[in-house]
Amino acid sequence: MDLIALVLAGLGAVAAGERTAAIGAGRDAALDEAFAAQIDPQRLLRTVRELVALGPRMGGTPSGARAAQYHVERFRAAGLAAATVADPPLAAFEPLRCVAQLQVGEESLALIDGTLALHTVGRDRSELPVCVDAASAPPSGPYALCVDQRALRGLKLPEPPPAVLLVACTARLETSTPILRQPRGFAGTTLSISAREERWLRGRQAGGLPRLVLEAAVFAGEAAPITAFAELPTSTADAPIVLFCAHGDSDSGGPGADDNASGDAVVLELAAAFAALARDEGMALPVTLRFAIWGAEIHSSRAWFERIRADGSVKRHAAIINFDQAGTGAERDCIYFEPDNLARNSPLIRAGLEVGGDFGGGDGFWSEWTSNAALGGTDSYVFTPGWQQGGGKDDLPAITIFSAAFGSAEEPAATAGFRSPGWKGDARRIRIDYSRVYHETGDTPANTTELEPWNMAWVAKAAGLTALRVARSPEALAALLQR
Repeated sequence: MDLIALVLAGLGAVAAGERTAAIGAGRDAALDEAFAAQIDPQRLLRTVRELVALGPRMGGTPSGARAAQYHVERFRAAGLAAATVADPPLAAFEPLRCVAQLQVGEESLALIDGTLALHTVGRDRSELPVCVDAASAPPSGPYALCVDQRALRGLKLPEPPPAVLLVACTARLETSTPILRQPRGFAGTTLSISAREERWLRGRQAGGLPRLVLEAAVFAGEAAPITAFAELPTSTADAPIVLFCAHGDSDSGGPGADDNASGDAVVLELAAAFAALARDEGMALPVTLRFAIWGAEIHSSRAWFERIRADGSVKRHAAIINFDQAGTGAERDCIYFEPDNLARNSPLIRAGLEVGGDFGGGDGFWSEWTSNAALGGTDSYVFTPGWQQGGGKDDLPAITIFSAAFGSAEEPAATAGFRSPGWKGDARRIRIDYSRVYHETGDTPANTTELEPWNMAWVAKAAGLTALRVARSPEALAALLQR
């Protein structure tokens, strides 16, 4: 008899109304309190700072490799066995150095707000005249053309095309720029400038022909992202698995403090907290806890899903708890459990909402909590390939816990049967909080995680307490392992 059959044996069918009570029966107040005490908000903040200092951490890049090594060292420092795996290669790009300066007469301005948006190999050393629009472009010779971000999609470049394209960006913060991709058909270097830098440039046109001085070095090529992982095993062979995960790259190419150093910090914090409980408090769970930080969002989690399918351990996965943007929020102090409209996730979501109600409003815990319907766009959906059809036979129980999603608010309809008593908004819709610097160069600790240091601690506590509750409930495990 295999593991799942053993868990299911003698339990019989569990009615929907009985499942909530079964999960609640898995409470252990002393262990819950000991776990919550392990979560250190200051350590979470330090982790984000240290990750951002490594660079954008894109999959397959030098900073991505440094980040993977950092994760392994943190796992091992917690006392866990840790390793890395190379994922399938992909096209990788990273600005290694970019020093740019505008000069007008005797005045100069260092371009620092958007220089991370250099998205081409292009020119590594240039000193070029700057034209502020296509009409003023010189008839020949290399130059830099400054255009507005809003006009970029329909831009018709003059002939010959410029060597460098300066894109003046508008964002919520005047010193932040959206992360741009190479305009189609343009083979030169693209460099974004902020609203602050554009004002400086346009305000000095009368002083003479502006010039751009640029020195850059870029890594580009096919390379393998590196995923770091660790495990806290239990004594039972082939025990159920609870996987905590997050994408380790700044998937846009910016600093990525909230997206997604905050998620990585939560994974590392959970690894340290559970390892300490096992070592110092004798915690013994009937599940194996795994921790993974993907080398590249979606790409690496897909590779992992294929690996666990190939080795047969996919059937042991009782829960996958993903973290993406756990460090900020523009409007609310809320934690979200997503998605609640997939039947496979129901026991996991209900456990999370139950934890939310038991601890919400307490000292060091969240003030608002809710579940929401599927939004897509993060790694948990890799493990639920049928999510767009309402669920499928190959889906695993996989959720994301977060504090903000995209760059503007989403408002999915509230899912029937999942009304959270902790939701303070409209009962008919769930307003999803967002980041003011989503996929921008302004996604730095100062603009995100440092402003709301409680968010990461809330997400870490919610995830760990939910996992503990599920692990201590044979009925909940049975429901989650039922395929």
